[in-house]
Amino acid sequence: MGLPLLWLAFFSVFMISEQAASGQKRTLTCSAGQTFNHMSKLSSFIDNAKVGLSIQERIPESRWDAIAENCGAPEVAEIKARIAGLTAELETIEEWDGDTRDDIHLAISKFSRLLVLTGTLPDVDG
Repeated sequence: MGLPLLWLAFFSVFMISEQAASGQKRTLTCSAGQTFNHMSKLSSFIDNAKVGLSIQERIPESRWDAIAENCGAPEVAEIKARIAGLTAELETIEEWDGDTRDDIHLAISKFSRLLVLTGTLPDVDG
């Protein structure tokens, strides 16, 4: 069985190139085509939060709090980029594909919550 859609929604929107060790400079490209370089450790923080969980288990809220406590400016920038990428990806999903749309909405919700936990308000389009 393949990875759950939520996993794909979190991580398939971005393709990480030339990622050596955690925290090394990376180039991220979102599905909307935005590319940027930074020194974010967000993926490492999320991977660490999953340690000990089965693939079916979601990261508990207490671990999201710990992730937020470790986020600096590069991680906040990556969270915002992931939300933007997921939002753009959502526009490409057919209305009939409710499961995928739900998974992307959940991912956007989790990253928006993480952004708030870092003390940063999410950007609101009006």
